[in-house]
Amino acid sequence: MSIAFNGFKKILTVWFTGLLVVFTSSCITDYQGTIGGSSEVLVVNGLLTDEYKKQLVQLSRSYTFENAGPRYETDAAVSVSGSDGSLYSFYETPNGVYKSIAAFAAKAGVNYQLEITTVTGEAYASSPMGLPAPTQIQALKAVATTNAQGNPGISIQLDGSGPVTASRFRYDFTEHWKIVAPYWSPLDIVVLSEGQSTFNLAIIERETEERVCYGSARPQEVLLASTSALATNEVKNFPIRFIAKEDYILQQRYSIGVKQYGISEQTYSYYETLKSLSVAAENIFSEDQPGFLQGNMYALEDPEEKVAGFFEVSTVSEKRLFINFSDYFPGEDLPDYVVNCIPSAPTTDGPLGSRELLNVIYNNSVRYYGINTERIAPGGTFLMVPANCGDCTTLGANIKPDFWID
Repeated sequence: MSIAFNGFKKILTVWFTGLLVVFTSSCITDYQGTIGGSSEVLVVNGLLTDEYKKQLVQLSRSYTFENAGPRYETDAAVSVSGSDGSLYSFYETPNGVYKSIAAFAAKAGVNYQLEITTVTGEAYASSPMGLPAPTQIQALKAVATTNAQGNPGISIQLDGSGPVTASRFRYDFTEHWKIVAPYWSPLDIVVLSEGQSTFNLAIIERETEERVCYGSARPQEVLLASTSALATNEVKNFPIRFIAKEDYILQQRYSIGVKQYGISEQTYSYYETLKSLSVAAENIFSEDQPGFLQGNMYALEDPEEKVAGFFEVSTVSEKRLFINFSDYFPGEDLPDYVVNCIPSAPTTDGPLGSRELLNVIYNNSVRYYGINTERIAPGGTFLMVPANCGDCTTLGANIKPDFWID
């Protein structure tokens, strides 16, 4: 074994020439819409809350499902004005997100209006929106149960309430889960060079955290609740999320942060219609639908121009919950990992372009795990595992969230 030093990175170099192996040691993770024809509708996603923070507005253009993704609206002038004379300007950040220059919170008794001017001069504005009455999440809980199909799992449920004037709620959440790569190795393998009859591989120390990561996801549906038909303004056992017992996101540790928005009747009506359209059609902003969903945004110069999206002004209450599988299913086996991790030993046989081990390294589909001392098929020198099994960054981020508690 020869060891070379490149800065502070130790490299274990293994030389291959044809089929001869000189080896002396075994050292060490918005919606989509389009309008018929060639027009692209401005899509506004604005949310102003009573949280003191830099408020956000996202601007994009509608697009078809066949396209790679949205075209974000850049270089626009964005501001929010209040009926109390306040004015807040926004600056552009990546992905069409505009952030208020100063932190502020929406105030009760003040109506707010979003104003947008695109780089080509088109001007848009929202209807004035006031802040609804504040609401509170009373409890966020997890219950071991079965779903409507009889499948066991964990139901995330919420109790919430508000004053008499607060009877409509919208919910949003972000879930995170810990991922531990089961076949992680502190070493990796790279191709230094390859020719017709020779090639050079190196086993090196990994320089980034690839064993422990954190996956995350957002809801795929609109979550709404109304107490307008009830005797009290209390939401009881509202189902936020059901996680199947065998879902791998429960294997290590799971967390969900839920926000309850107190919303106006107009906002509720918008989201209720959006929810029904999203269920009924693939393209919720098409002129081919029974009716285009117009939010509270409009074009100042052309009243007939269609504008999608909504500028929402809401109160917010938030709670977070952590879950360990064993607390809800004591003594039972943990869920399986997301993929079946079976090591293999690709060979280096063949001419340039046909060497199996080098090809799977090139396409980044495997990770190094160790030396094939047990003659695992198909008989190559090195044990390799699917990338998901040896590198958690293929499934999530390797930075622990600030809120995470182990």
